[in-house]
Amino acid sequence: MLGFKCFCYFWKSTSTRQGLVLSKNLVVADAALVERATRTCKQKWQAAETTQATIDAATLKGIPSNIDLFKELLLPLTITATNFEKLRRWEEPHLTVSFLAFAYTVIFRNLLSYAFPIALMILATVMLTLKGLKEQGRLGRSFGKVTIRDQPPSNTIEKIIAVKDGMRDVESYLQNLNVTLLKIHTIILSGQPQITTEVALVLLSSATILLIFPFKYVLAFLMFDLFTRELEFRREMVTRFINLLKERWDTVPAAPVVVLPFGSDEPIPEPVRKENKDASKSERSHSSSSSV
Repeated sequence: MLGFKCFCYFWKSTSTRQGLVLSKNLVVADAALVERATRTCKQKWQAAETTQATIDAATLKGIPSNIDLFKELLLPLTITATNFEKLRRWEEPHLTVSFLAFAYTVIFRNLLSYAFPIALMILATVMLTLKGLKEQGRLGRSFGKVTIRDQPPSNTIEKIIAVKDGMRDVESYLQNLNVTLLKIHTIILSGQPQITTEVALVLLSSATILLIFPFKYVLAFLMFDLFTRELEFRREMVTRFINLLKERWDTVPAAPVVVLPFGSDEPIPEPVRKENKDASKSERSHSSSSSV
């Protein structure tokens, strides 16, 4: 199939029309065109094999190795977030002041519309620069390779325990995510009318502020709030406000979840479900005692 695609691509892209295609497997042409078609097909086949080899080499086995690879790939974002957090906490005041001066200049000079195109231009320039340096051989052969450390040797029991711990962490993460989504579901669908009213009023107030004040002033205020939370004169107030939000969030009930039995469209009533669980537990305890 790949060979047929290569031949079709060759005959569509060639500038000469000295060949005659009788069917998908039969082409009549002179030797030069056939050689060129064969060479094109071979090059594309080699490129496909090389790409598949890189994918196979990047596919790791084992949850710990994939976690280490994921962390290594996210390392640039992690470094960026860490440096931004240092700026926000005023660990190096001269850098924070310089960053805020640059940010407010961009905001109040109405340069926000140019920020994204300039970022794309910088990214393209860096990519082309790296391409030129790599072609000149100045970056070395190991440039661009992702390096991680192999896991220490372990027996089957340790591997099973590691997989079990990984599955437990994934399950805990999914449970917390489901609880958060169920609480949002409750807020939106008025499962708790008072909290829904409070959230709706906050949204309406935010919309009113965005309609009245220009966006650059709102963004400037958010920047000021973000970079003054860790300062002494605001730290206690911000802590009290965050604790208040956490308390309000903890009081939001999760939306009820109905579990349907397999092969049925009617939900199981809660008392019947509890009776079934109690009956199964008693049966298991009875069977264990009888086996003993």
